[in-house]
Amino acid sequence: MRLLLVVTGSATAAHVPYWINWIAMHRPDCRVRVLVTVGARRFVTPASLTSTVVDEVLVDAWDAVDDRPVHVEYAGWADGVIVYPASQNYLADLASDRADRPSLLTIALTTAPVVVAPGLPPGGLTSPSLVRSWTTIEQRGTATVLSPVPGVSKHDPALTSWAPGDFTAAVALVEPAPERAGRTVLQTGLLRTEIEAADIGWTWTRTPGVAAPAPFTAHSSPELVAVSRFVLDGLLLGSPVGDGRVYAAPAPRSVAGALTDDGPSAVDPTVLEAVGASLRELHGVSIPDNITRGFTRGIDRLVTWLDGRELAPTARVARERLDVLPGEVAARLRTVVEALLDAPPVLCHGAPTLGSVVLSGERPLLLTGEDVAVAPADTDLLWVIGELVEYGLTFDGADAGWTAHVDAFLAGYGGSSRTSVAELAAVRIALHLHDYIVYVGWSTTEFDRYHRMIRYLLENGDAR
Repeated sequence: MRLLLVVTGSATAAHVPYWINWIAMHRPDCRVRVLVTVGARRFVTPASLTSTVVDEVLVDAWDAVDDRPVHVEYAGWADGVIVYPASQNYLADLASDRADRPSLLTIALTTAPVVVAPGLPPGGLTSPSLVRSWTTIEQRGTATVLSPVPGVSKHDPALTSWAPGDFTAAVALVEPAPERAGRTVLQTGLLRTEIEAADIGWTWTRTPGVAAPAPFTAHSSPELVAVSRFVLDGLLLGSPVGDGRVYAAPAPRSVAGALTDDGPSAVDPTVLEAVGASLRELHGVSIPDNITRGFTRGIDRLVTWLDGRELAPTARVARERLDVLPGEVAARLRTVVEALLDAPPVLCHGAPTLGSVVLSGERPLLLTGEDVAVAPADTDLLWVIGELVEYGLTFDGADAGWTAHVDAFLAGYGGSSRTSVAELAAVRIALHLHDYIVYVGWSTTEFDRYHRMIRYLLENGDAR
């Protein structure tokens, strides 16, 4: 990989030599060129950024590069661009389309992926100017903004500053995936799935995305141990690998993939009926005494967002937009979630998305283990119901094919949900809205589309 690294005037620029050494150790085939802003030279010298993998270090100023058109050269050369750390001033310049230094013009010209990792002073993350800059950068698609992490202020240890996110995560976001026959990679900031042909069947490897707010359920957790003690038809437990899971599956295609590509006729309703039966069997497993009730990871993300406790600027802007648009969607969703959670707990899958259901000739297999928790049953049912309803509203309106799939799923589960189908669908689509905005990228068009669906479901009861 050919990497352009831009170092700007944030105090954490002093740590960049460490990360260049990391590249030399872990990505020795990588070639790096470095642009250092004038402000960054207060914290790091160009000489300290030299390495066996660094071809060139230049000061990020036109008078420092003479007449050399480095913006054209670097824009075509780089496979990826990382701004690490990105100061608040640099973010403002990037958002305002300024091009008064080589790095800014390079980013404007390149077609390579760009990641900016803010390093901010105390109060920087919540400042209106930072929120505007961050949102503008993501709305325009200029770059991916890697969320900062809490740090200690250099000048006052009692204050919280914001250090740039993990450099290795930034590299992963710009690094081209190696191409191999029989291999598919699906990736967002929340989840990475790699599907690859094996000697027998297919290997599905799933790991938390670089921006995932919480790890998978620990393989040794009492919840997962309780599930693993039983042989449950239709559930495929993974094996731990690093911070992820690997599954030996019979096929490379999920129910979500088939429905998205070919519509409801691509998946027989009996497949959804079998998924419902698998969840019913899981929910019937006795909860050991050493397990306490809690939120699933998905519901925790949604509640944190609806309550206004999420720090990511894009999430905050999206939450504020919910209040501006008509329908009082946020308040109504919170009421539905509170009622949904006020129910007896069961042993839950945690996130039975249709993308986790592998199509198999005999019976669909639900990849299980990443989100297992003790929570109300409807926190599982909402995933399947919500995704089917979303497909129907997106592709065919109230097409009977999608309704038949919802009915088949509930029939397989053995009864109706405690919460209405429309309300469960609204909660799932709201979580999808959040995850799209935060882990894929801002889109006003997509935001408004999801909002219309959620409002329609909350206002029209069980109309599907």
